[in-house]
Amino acid sequence: MTPVDSTERSSDSTTDHIVRALENACLIVDHIEESRLGIPSVCAGWDVRAELSHLLGGIETTVRILNGGGVGHEPVSDWLGNDHRAVFRFAAGRDCAAWTRPGVLEAAVGLPFGAVSGRFAALFHLTEIVVHSCDLAVATGQEQYVDQQGATRLLKILQATDLDGFRRPGGFGAELAAPAGAKPHSQLLAFLGREIVSAQE
Repeated sequence: MTPVDSTERSSDSTTDHIVRALENACLIVDHIEESRLGIPSVCAGWDVRAELSHLLGGIETTVRILNGGGVGHEPVSDWLGNDHRAVFRFAAGRDCAAWTRPGVLEAAVGLPFGAVSGRFAALFHLTEIVVHSCDLAVATGQEQYVDQQGATRLLKILQATDLDGFRRPGGFGAELAAPAGAKPHSQLLAFLGREIVSAQE
């Protein structure tokens, strides 16, 4: 993933947070061993490989849309190939470049569920990256690498957002109580209905 000069973007914008979230996601993915891809994820019904492939597919779809491509594409069952680290880093770099182009937040974006403002699309994308990164970190025992400031920031934003339309099967679940003394990433996952379990041995 190629660093981007933050002076090219407005200070502390959603695109800045996307760049930092992608950097953190790469750090977490770099520490996921091949042997851990088959263990259960925090996201119900998926193993780590399936969730990482979902995240990567979302990134690739977003890049295509921001670069002027259509929403539809041929179904891909597995985006990871034989080197999940390299594939993810390459996609993260392209995603970073797409979101840091001038004017990206001001343009309408046609997402799979409809056309939305660039700012809403950016927040939706940021949520996908941060939440799935936290899922993967918890499932694989990489919680020490989670950006807790990023998790705290996103939790505050989502707590002030109407999520009723997204709390459904295939999306977020009903809010759960976070464990006593939970770190921000665990609070975020509990808020979105994730059952927090210890990493698989």
